[in-house]
Amino acid sequence: MEWKIMANYLDKWKTDFPETINNQTRPTAGLDNSLEFNTDGFPQRITGDPVHAKLENDIGSQLFSNDQRLKETIDSLGTQEAAHEKDKSAHSTGISGNAATATKLNTARTIAISGKVTGAATAFDGSKNISINTTAVTADNCTGNSATATNATNDSYGQNIRSTYIKDLSCSGTRITYTRGDNTTGYFYTQDTNTTYNDFSGAGSYYSGSHGLVPAPSSGYQDRFLAGSGDWEAFSAAYQAMQSLSPSSDKIPYFTGASSAGLTALSAFARTILDDTSADAVRNTINANASTCGGIVAQSLTQNGYVKFANGLIIQWGYATNCNASSQRIILPISFLSDNASFAVAITGYETKASCDDLTRTDFRYRGAGSELPNLRWIAVGR
Repeated sequence: MEWKIMANYLDKWKTDFPETINNQTRPTAGLDNSLEFNTDGFPQRITGDPVHAKLENDIGSQLFSNDQRLKETIDSLGTQEAAHEKDKSAHSTGISGNAATATKLNTARTIAISGKVTGAATAFDGSKNISINTTAVTADNCTGNSATATNATNDSYGQNIRSTYIKDLSCSGTRITYTRGDNTTGYFYTQDTNTTYNDFSGAGSYYSGSHGLVPAPSSGYQDRFLAGSGDWEAFSAAYQAMQSLSPSSDKIPYFTGASSAGLTALSAFARTILDDTSADAVRNTINANASTCGGIVAQSLTQNGYVKFANGLIIQWGYATNCNASSQRIILPISFLSDNASFAVAITGYETKASCDDLTRTDFRYRGAGSELPNLRWIAVGR
Protein backbone atom coordinates (compact mmCIF):
# COMPACT_ATOMS: atom_id res chain seq x y z
CA MET A 1 0.00 0.00 0.00
CA GLU A 2 1.55 3.34 -1.01
CA TRP A 3 1.31 6.38 1.31
CA LYS A 4 0.42 8.85 -1.41
CA ILE A 5 -3.31 9.16 -0.79
CA MET A 6 -2.80 12.53 1.01
CA ALA A 7 0.46 13.52 -0.62
CA ASN A 8 -1.05 16.88 -1.57
CA TYR A 9 -2.47 17.64 1.85
CA LEU A 10 -0.19 20.67 2.21
CA ASP A 11 -2.00 22.32 -0.69
CA LYS A 12 -5.42 21.30 0.54
CA TRP A 13 -4.92 21.80 4.28
CA LYS A 14 -2.04 24.29 4.41
CA THR A 15 -4.22 26.86 6.20
CA ASP A 16 -5.22 24.44 8.98
CA PHE A 17 -1.89 22.57 9.03
CA PRO A 18 1.03 24.96 8.40
CA GLU A 19 4.29 23.38 7.32
CA THR A 20 6.18 24.75 10.35
CA ILE A 21 4.95 25.32 13.92
CA ASN A 22 7.24 26.31 16.84
CA ASN A 23 10.32 25.50 14.77
CA GLN A 24 8.94 22.03 14.03
CA THR A 25 8.56 20.99 10.40
CA ARG A 26 5.54 18.85 9.61
CA PRO A 27 6.33 15.55 7.75
CA THR A 28 5.43 15.67 4.06
CA ALA A 29 3.93 12.16 4.09
CA GLY A 30 0.25 11.82 4.90
CA LEU A 31 -1.09 9.72 7.73
CA ASP A 32 -0.57 5.96 7.39
CA ASN A 33 -3.55 4.31 5.66
CA SER A 34 -2.18 0.78 5.27
CA LEU A 35 -3.92 -0.74 8.29
CA GLU A 36 -6.56 -3.39 7.66
CA PHE A 37 -10.19 -2.59 8.45
CA ASN A 38 -10.81 -3.01 12.19
CA THR A 39 -14.03 -2.61 14.14
CA ASP A 40 -12.59 -3.44 17.59
CA GLY A 41 -12.60 0.27 18.41
CA PHE A 42 -10.29 2.35 20.59
CA PRO A 43 -10.31 2.44 24.43
CA GLN A 44 -12.09 5.34 26.13
CA ARG A 45 -9.96 8.25 27.18
CA ILE A 46 -9.95 9.05 30.87
CA THR A 47 -8.78 12.07 32.80
CA GLY A 48 -5.31 10.78 33.53
CA ASP A 49 -4.43 9.56 30.00
CA PRO A 50 -1.13 10.95 28.65
CA VAL A 51 -2.71 12.32 25.47
CA HIS A 52 -0.14 13.44 22.90
CA ALA A 53 0.30 13.72 19.15
CA LYS A 54 1.27 10.05 18.72
CA LEU A 55 -2.10 8.85 20.02
CA GLU A 56 -3.97 11.29 17.87
CA ASN A 57 -1.98 10.22 14.82
CA ASP A 58 -2.70 6.56 15.57
CA ILE A 59 -6.40 7.31 15.81
CA GLY A 60 -6.31 9.25 12.56
CA SER A 61 -4.35 6.47 10.87
CA GLN A 62 -6.96 3.90 11.79
CA LEU A 63 -9.77 6.12 10.59
CA PHE A 64 -8.07 6.82 7.27
CA SER A 65 -7.26 3.11 6.86
CA ASN A 66 -10.87 2.14 7.45
CA ASP A 67 -11.95 4.71 4.90
CA GLN A 68 -9.46 3.33 2.33
CA ARG A 69 -10.55 -0.31 2.86
CA LEU A 70 -14.21 0.73 2.60
CA LYS A 71 -13.52 2.48 -0.70
CA GLU A 72 -11.70 -0.57 -2.10
CA THR A 73 -14.60 -2.80 -1.15
CA ILE A 74 -17.12 -0.50 -2.77
CA ASP A 75 -15.02 -0.23 -5.95
CA SER A 76 -14.69 -4.02 -6.14
CA LEU A 77 -18.44 -4.52 -5.74
CA GLY A 78 -19.05 -1.95 -8.45
CA THR A 79 -16.71 -3.79 -10.85
CA GLN A 80 -18.44 -7.11 -10.17
CA GLU A 81 -21.83 -5.55 -10.68
CA ALA A 82 -20.78 -4.02 -14.01
CA ALA A 83 -19.43 -7.38 -15.21
CA HIS A 84 -22.58 -9.17 -14.09
CA GLU A 85 -24.73 -6.77 -16.10
CA LYS A 86 -22.77 -7.63 -19.27
CA ASP A 87 -22.59 -11.40 -18.75
CA LYS A 88 -24.88 -13.21 -16.35
CA SER A 89 -22.25 -15.94 -15.93
CA ALA A 90 -19.57 -13.40 -14.84
CA HIS A 91 -20.75 -13.40 -11.24
CA SER A 92 -17.76 -14.45 -9.15
CA THR A 93 -19.80 -17.04 -7.22
CA GLY A 94 -21.78 -18.21 -10.28
CA ILE A 95 -25.49 -18.83 -10.36
CA SER A 96 -26.88 -21.50 -8.08
CA GLY A 97 -28.43 -24.55 -9.73
CA ASN A 98 -27.98 -25.10 -13.46
CA ALA A 99 -30.15 -22.26 -14.78
CA ALA A 100 -27.26 -20.66 -16.68
CA THR A 101 -26.19 -23.87 -18.47
CA ALA A 102 -29.31 -26.03 -18.26
CA THR A 103 -29.76 -28.52 -21.08
CA LYS A 104 -32.97 -30.07 -19.82
CA LEU A 105 -35.78 -29.50 -17.38
CA ASN A 106 -35.20 -30.36 -13.75
CA THR A 107 -38.59 -32.10 -13.72
CA ALA A 108 -39.56 -33.92 -16.92
CA ARG A 109 -43.04 -33.38 -18.36
CA THR A 110 -45.23 -35.13 -20.93
CA ILE A 111 -46.95 -33.64 -23.97
CA ALA A 112 -50.05 -35.16 -25.58
CA ILE A 113 -52.72 -34.23 -28.17
CA SER A 114 -56.39 -34.26 -27.33
CA GLY A 115 -59.60 -33.24 -28.99
CA LYS A 116 -60.56 -34.32 -32.51
CA VAL A 117 -57.01 -35.71 -32.91
CA THR A 118 -55.49 -37.69 -30.05
CA GLY A 119 -51.98 -38.90 -29.55
CA ALA A 120 -49.99 -40.84 -26.99
CA ALA A 121 -48.40 -38.75 -24.26
CA THR A 122 -44.67 -38.33 -24.94
CA ALA A 123 -42.03 -37.56 -22.33
CA PHE A 124 -40.31 -34.18 -22.72
CA ASP A 125 -37.42 -32.89 -20.61
CA GLY A 126 -36.12 -30.18 -22.96
CA SER A 127 -32.99 -32.09 -23.99
CA LYS A 128 -34.21 -33.00 -27.48
CA ASN A 129 -37.11 -32.60 -29.90
CA ILE A 130 -40.03 -34.98 -29.66
CA SER A 131 -42.63 -36.30 -32.07
CA ILE A 132 -46.15 -37.26 -31.03
CA ASN A 133 -47.76 -40.13 -32.88
CA THR A 134 -51.48 -39.62 -33.40
CA THR A 135 -53.63 -42.54 -32.35
CA ALA A 136 -57.11 -41.53 -33.53
CA VAL A 137 -58.96 -38.93 -35.62
CA THR A 138 -62.58 -38.11 -34.91
CA ALA A 139 -64.47 -36.73 -37.96
CA ASP A 140 -67.72 -34.80 -37.50
CA ASN A 141 -68.76 -34.40 -41.14
CA CYS A 142 -67.06 -37.09 -43.25
CA THR A 143 -68.74 -38.79 -46.20
CA GLY A 144 -68.07 -42.19 -47.62
CA ASN A 145 -65.97 -44.48 -45.51
CA SER A 146 -63.28 -41.99 -44.58
CA ALA A 147 -64.51 -41.73 -41.02
CA THR A 148 -64.33 -45.47 -40.44
CA ALA A 149 -61.71 -46.52 -42.99
CA THR A 150 -59.36 -49.21 -41.69
CA ASN A 151 -56.97 -49.17 -44.68
CA ALA A 152 -56.47 -45.65 -45.97
CA THR A 153 -53.63 -46.75 -48.33
CA ASN A 154 -56.00 -48.57 -50.73
CA ASP A 155 -58.75 -47.19 -52.93
CA SER A 156 -62.21 -48.73 -53.27
CA TYR A 157 -60.81 -51.26 -55.76
CA GLY A 158 -58.09 -52.39 -53.39
CA GLN A 159 -55.30 -50.63 -55.31
CA ASN A 160 -52.48 -49.27 -53.21
CA ILE A 161 -52.64 -45.48 -53.51
CA ARG A 162 -48.99 -44.75 -52.74
CA SER A 163 -47.51 -47.19 -55.23
CA THR A 164 -50.04 -46.96 -58.10
CA TYR A 165 -51.42 -43.43 -58.13
CA ILE A 166 -49.47 -40.80 -60.12
CA LYS A 167 -49.04 -37.39 -58.55
CA ASP A 168 -46.66 -35.72 -61.03
CA LEU A 169 -45.64 -35.88 -64.72
CA SER A 170 -42.70 -34.34 -66.59
CA CYS A 171 -41.76 -34.56 -70.24
CA SER A 172 -38.44 -34.34 -72.09
CA GLY A 173 -38.61 -35.02 -75.81
CA THR A 174 -40.45 -38.29 -76.31
CA ARG A 175 -39.73 -39.44 -72.74
CA ILE A 176 -42.42 -38.95 -70.08
CA THR A 177 -41.43 -39.41 -66.43
CA TYR A 178 -44.09 -40.01 -63.77
CA THR A 179 -43.88 -39.80 -59.98
CA ARG A 180 -45.95 -42.12 -57.77
CA GLY A 181 -47.48 -41.26 -54.42
CA ASP A 182 -44.51 -42.79 -52.62
CA ASN A 183 -42.11 -40.58 -54.67
CA THR A 184 -40.77 -43.46 -56.76
CA THR A 185 -40.50 -42.70 -60.49
CA GLY A 186 -40.88 -44.44 -63.80
CA TYR A 187 -40.93 -43.41 -67.45
CA PHE A 188 -42.21 -44.35 -70.89
CA TYR A 189 -41.76 -43.05 -74.44
CA THR A 190 -44.42 -41.71 -76.73
CA GLN A 191 -44.72 -43.14 -80.24
CA ASP A 192 -43.07 -41.09 -82.98
CA THR A 193 -45.76 -40.57 -85.64
CA ASN A 194 -43.58 -38.48 -87.93
CA THR A 195 -43.39 -40.33 -91.28
CA THR A 196 -41.67 -37.57 -93.24
CA TYR A 197 -38.06 -38.35 -92.28
CA ASN A 198 -35.67 -39.04 -95.17
CA ASP A 199 -33.20 -41.89 -95.15
CA PHE A 200 -29.73 -41.26 -93.79
CA SER A 201 -27.31 -40.21 -96.52
CA GLY A 202 -23.65 -41.17 -96.18
CA ALA A 203 -20.64 -38.98 -96.96
CA GLY A 204 -18.09 -39.43 -99.71
CA SER A 205 -14.64 -38.10 -100.47
CA TYR A 206 -16.01 -34.91 -102.05
CA TYR A 207 -19.50 -34.52 -100.55
CA SER A 208 -21.16 -34.47 -97.14
CA GLY A 209 -23.90 -36.74 -95.88
CA SER A 210 -27.22 -35.76 -94.34
CA HIS A 211 -29.16 -36.81 -91.27
CA GLY A 212 -32.18 -39.03 -91.54
CA LEU A 213 -33.43 -42.52 -90.83
CA VAL A 214 -30.66 -45.06 -90.17
CA PRO A 215 -30.47 -47.71 -92.92
CA ALA A 216 -31.72 -51.06 -91.73
CA PRO A 217 -28.93 -53.62 -91.13
CA SER A 218 -29.22 -56.92 -92.96
CA SER A 219 -29.43 -60.28 -91.26
CA GLY A 220 -26.05 -61.28 -89.83
CA TYR A 221 -24.87 -57.66 -89.48
CA GLN A 222 -25.37 -57.55 -85.72
CA ASP A 223 -21.61 -57.19 -85.15
CA ARG A 224 -21.06 -54.43 -87.71
CA PHE A 225 -20.98 -50.66 -87.30
CA LEU A 226 -22.57 -47.87 -89.29
CA ALA A 227 -19.81 -46.05 -91.16
CA GLY A 228 -19.89 -42.46 -92.33
CA SER A 229 -20.45 -43.77 -95.84
CA GLY A 230 -23.88 -44.99 -94.77
CA ASP A 231 -22.89 -48.69 -94.97
CA TRP A 232 -22.81 -51.29 -92.24
CA GLU A 233 -19.13 -52.15 -92.14
CA ALA A 234 -17.42 -55.15 -90.54
CA PHE A 235 -14.77 -54.48 -87.95
CA SER A 236 -11.19 -55.07 -89.05
CA ALA A 237 -9.39 -58.30 -88.22
CA ALA A 238 -7.07 -56.35 -85.94
CA TYR A 239 -9.99 -54.85 -84.00
CA GLN A 240 -11.71 -58.23 -83.70
CA ALA A 241 -8.46 -59.83 -82.50
CA MET A 242 -8.11 -57.24 -79.77
CA GLN A 243 -11.83 -57.42 -78.93
CA SER A 244 -11.47 -61.12 -78.19
CA LEU A 245 -9.03 -60.45 -75.35
CA SER A 246 -10.05 -60.07 -71.73
CA PRO A 247 -8.09 -57.32 -69.99
CA SER A 248 -5.93 -58.46 -67.08
CA SER A 249 -3.85 -56.65 -64.48
CA ASP A 250 -0.24 -55.89 -65.49
CA LYS A 251 -0.63 -57.28 -69.02
CA ILE A 252 -0.49 -55.66 -72.45
CA PRO A 253 -1.96 -56.93 -75.73
CA TYR A 254 0.11 -57.86 -78.76
CA PHE A 255 -0.61 -59.46 -82.13
CA THR A 256 0.29 -63.11 -82.58
CA GLY A 257 -0.79 -63.19 -86.24
CA ALA A 258 -2.70 -61.35 -88.93
CA SER A 259 -6.00 -61.86 -87.11
CA SER A 260 -5.03 -63.01 -83.61
CA ALA A 261 -3.71 -61.35 -80.48
CA GLY A 262 -2.56 -62.28 -77.03
CA LEU A 263 -1.57 -60.81 -73.66
CA THR A 264 1.89 -60.65 -72.18
CA ALA A 265 3.06 -59.57 -68.74
CA LEU A 266 4.16 -55.97 -68.26
CA SER A 267 6.45 -55.70 -65.24
CA ALA A 268 6.88 -52.62 -63.10
CA PHE A 269 10.47 -52.34 -64.38
CA ALA A 270 9.33 -52.43 -68.01
CA ARG A 271 6.90 -49.59 -67.33
CA THR A 272 9.81 -47.39 -66.22
CA ILE A 273 11.32 -47.73 -69.71
CA LEU A 274 8.17 -47.19 -71.78
CA ASP A 275 8.04 -43.46 -71.04
CA ASP A 276 11.68 -42.87 -72.07
CA THR A 277 11.97 -40.83 -75.27
CA SER A 278 15.60 -41.47 -76.21
CA ALA A 279 18.37 -44.06 -76.03
CA ASP A 280 20.17 -41.95 -73.43
CA ALA A 281 17.04 -41.90 -71.30
CA VAL A 282 16.79 -45.70 -71.48
CA ARG A 283 20.44 -46.08 -70.53
CA ASN A 284 19.94 -43.79 -67.56
CA THR A 285 16.89 -45.79 -66.49
CA ILE A 286 18.73 -49.14 -66.60
CA ASN A 287 21.97 -47.58 -65.31
CA ALA A 288 23.86 -48.67 -68.42
CA ASN A 289 26.95 -46.45 -68.35
CA ALA A 290 30.67 -46.86 -68.78
CA SER A 291 31.27 -47.85 -65.17
CA THR A 292 28.64 -50.59 -65.21
CA CYS A 293 29.10 -51.93 -68.77
CA GLY A 294 32.89 -52.03 -69.07
CA GLY A 295 33.24 -48.86 -71.12
CA ILE A 296 36.10 -46.36 -71.16
CA VAL A 297 36.33 -44.49 -67.90
CA ALA A 298 39.51 -42.46 -68.58
CA GLN A 299 41.64 -41.63 -71.60
CA SER A 300 44.35 -39.40 -73.02
CA LEU A 301 44.47 -39.55 -76.81
CA THR A 302 47.86 -37.87 -77.13
CA GLN A 303 51.16 -39.03 -78.71
CA ASN A 304 52.05 -40.63 -75.38
CA GLY A 305 48.60 -41.59 -74.16
CA TYR A 306 46.35 -44.28 -72.76
CA VAL A 307 42.80 -45.70 -72.57
CA LYS A 308 41.50 -47.11 -69.29
CA PHE A 309 38.44 -49.38 -69.22
CA ALA A 310 36.00 -49.92 -66.38
CA ASN A 311 37.07 -53.53 -65.94
CA GLY A 312 40.67 -52.43 -65.22
CA LEU A 313 42.26 -53.08 -68.64
CA ILE A 314 44.77 -50.37 -69.64
CA ILE A 315 46.25 -49.80 -73.09
CA GLN A 316 49.15 -47.34 -73.29
CA TRP A 317 51.31 -46.13 -76.16
CA GLY A 318 54.18 -43.77 -76.85
CA TYR A 319 56.88 -42.45 -79.19
CA ALA A 320 60.52 -41.94 -78.22
CA THR A 321 63.31 -40.13 -80.16
CA ASN A 322 67.12 -39.96 -79.90
CA CYS A 323 67.16 -43.21 -78.03
CA ASN A 324 70.19 -45.12 -76.86
CA ALA A 325 70.76 -48.07 -79.16
CA SER A 326 71.60 -50.46 -76.39
CA SER A 327 69.30 -49.55 -73.52
CA GLN A 328 66.60 -46.98 -72.83
CA ARG A 329 64.07 -46.58 -69.94
CA ILE A 330 60.56 -45.48 -70.88
CA ILE A 331 58.15 -43.88 -68.35
CA LEU A 332 54.52 -44.97 -68.78
CA PRO A 333 51.86 -42.22 -69.12
CA ILE A 334 49.93 -43.78 -66.21
CA SER A 335 50.74 -46.50 -63.73
CA PHE A 336 49.42 -50.03 -63.98
CA LEU A 337 47.64 -51.40 -60.90
CA SER A 338 50.68 -53.06 -59.36
CA ASP A 339 54.26 -54.13 -60.05
CA ASN A 340 53.00 -57.69 -60.31
CA ALA A 341 50.43 -56.83 -62.97
CA SER A 342 50.78 -58.89 -66.11
CA PHE A 343 51.32 -56.76 -69.19
CA ALA A 344 53.18 -56.87 -72.52
CA VAL A 345 55.18 -54.27 -74.47
CA ALA A 346 55.68 -54.18 -78.26
CA ILE A 347 58.44 -52.02 -79.75
CA THR A 348 58.90 -50.98 -83.38
CA GLY A 349 61.71 -48.93 -84.93
CA TYR A 350 64.82 -49.04 -87.10
CA GLU A 351 66.09 -51.98 -85.11
CA THR A 352 63.68 -54.91 -85.25
CA LYS A 353 65.50 -56.94 -82.65
CA ALA A 354 64.84 -54.60 -79.77
CA SER A 355 63.31 -56.13 -76.62
CA CYS A 356 62.22 -54.96 -73.18
CA ASP A 357 62.61 -56.12 -69.61
CA ASP A 358 62.54 -54.74 -66.07
CA LEU A 359 58.83 -54.15 -66.40
CA THR A 360 57.20 -52.26 -63.50
CA ARG A 361 53.85 -50.58 -63.06
CA THR A 362 55.39 -47.17 -63.83
CA ASP A 363 58.12 -47.83 -66.46
CA PHE A 364 60.07 -50.42 -68.48
CA ARG A 365 63.51 -50.73 -70.10
CA TYR A 366 64.10 -51.74 -73.68
CA ARG A 367 67.34 -53.23 -75.07
CA GLY A 368 68.58 -53.04 -78.65
CA ALA A 369 70.87 -55.37 -80.64
CA GLY A 370 73.75 -52.92 -80.66
CA SER A 371 72.99 -50.94 -83.80
CA GLU A 372 71.65 -47.40 -83.80
CA LEU A 373 68.01 -47.05 -82.76
CA PRO A 374 67.25 -43.26 -82.64
CA ASN A 375 63.43 -43.48 -82.74
CA LEU A 376 60.91 -46.09 -81.64
CA ARG A 377 57.19 -46.60 -81.03
CA TRP A 378 55.87 -48.77 -78.20
CA ILE A 379 52.55 -50.09 -76.84
CA ALA A 380 51.85 -51.67 -73.44
CA VAL A 381 48.76 -53.66 -72.44
CA GLY A 382 47.95 -54.76 -68.89
CA ARG A 383 46.02 -53.99 -65.70
